[in-house]
Amino acid sequence: MIPDIGVMMGAYITMRCIEVLCKPADAFSSKIARSVANILAMLTVVVTVVVVADLVNRGASFPSIPG
Repeated sequence: MIPDIGVMMGAYITMRCIEVLCKPADAFSSKIARSVANILAMLTVVVTVVVVADLVNRGASFPSIPG
């Protein structure tokens, strides 16, 4: 269940970053602001994909609760 929630959160973060990347130039206060936002969005997507992949790979190794 934890990997499922992590994947959903990762998908949400990725989609929000794609939304930032698709904004028109006039949505930003300057060209520098647009460049910084786009670089941070791309970096966030890369980090999110790596973290979600690691979570999915380790998903089967979570200890189960005895019950």
